[in-house]
Amino acid sequence: MTAGGEINVTVGGFTAGDMVRLVVASDPQVLGTAVASAAGSVTLSGAIPLDLSVGEHTLAVIDGDGSGFRQTITVTAAMLPATGSDSSLMFPAWLIALGLAVLLMSRRRVI
Repeated sequence: MTAGGEINVTVGGFTAGDMVRLVVASDPQVLGTAVASAAGSVTLSGAIPLDLSVGEHTLAVIDGDGSGFRQTITVTAAMLPATGSDSSLMFPAWLIALGLAVLLMSRRRVI
């Protein structure tokens, strides 16, 4: 799992109508909540906190009594978005602009 990444889980075995939470723990944080269906299943989604430390944590889908599903996950650092520009076309563009400027300047002198 990557910090900042989305997580979606579906878990069964709850009592219909139970309020169920998706929690990530070392420092417990609720990522999402939902009500268990008539069949006792629930689908939850949330984002892994960006400030969650890199390493192992516990992901839990639990009801109000703390019963449910727990799984160890490994959180990796968030990927930074790419910034800047692709300057591979900048040099040819400048050469063309310079050539046009020289051409226009040379025509002005002739007239």
